[in-house]
Amino acid sequence: MKNIPMPLITGSFCTGPLNYIGQQEVQRDIANLKAAARGVHVEELSMTALAPTVMTYFLKNEHYASDRDFLFAIADAMNEEYRTHQAHTDDIPLEHILNILLKVNVGAYSFAASSPRHDHEWQVWKKIKLPDRKILIPGVIGHFTDWIEHPKLVAERILKYASVVGRENVIAGVDCGLGTRVGTESILWAKFESLVEAGGSPAGSCRERIRAHRAVDARRGIPQACNIRTFFSQLL
Repeated sequence: MKNIPMPLITGSFCTGPLNYIGQQEVQRDIANLKAAARGVHVEELSMTALAPTVMTYFLKNEHYASDRDFLFAIADAMNEEYRTHQAHTDDIPLEHILNILLKVNVGAYSFAASSPRHDHEWQVWKKIKLPDRKILIPGVIGHFTDWIEHPKLVAERILKYASVVGRENVIAGVDCGLGTRVGTESILWAKFESLVEAGGSPAGSCRERIRAHRAVDARRGIPQACNIRTFFSQLL
């Protein structure tokens, strides 16, 4: 598209398999950003990149069989750039914000708990007491990988929390973005099936030892117990 007058450019078209070729350009952008910040007081530097859905507005598909295939091809190609300047290392540690979270007037707290950046944080509750009549909803299946968690692993994650705050105060949840960030819908449901199976896992007889889902208790304004297998079997 070089040397083409701008008025003649009406769009870009995908006519073959997508591959990422912007390695040098993104490294140049990173170097420029760091150079610009030299000698300037900044808390942290951040770079952004177009999401796959946004890119479909500027790149028209004339190769892939469906819009879904096209979208996932863009995501796969852009994955290299996302990893280059969006390393997932700056999550706020749970223990640093619990004093604020526990003041919120809610019945339950839902949070990511299965990713490599958060899987250890169940131990925080050994030092910080969960207030009375409050519920934890740790994510025990996650979106950070398309690998399907083994039911025994899921059960172990639930039991970690149950062991420190009490089984009556735990609901098995999912990490945020599970529905949109795993590779396919079949992977999504396979993860839910693993969560269902964890409800009857021999790993600590999880089905009997935890309260994995709760229905709303109008009198108390917070959920009350029901079985994980019953709840998710309705979904599946």
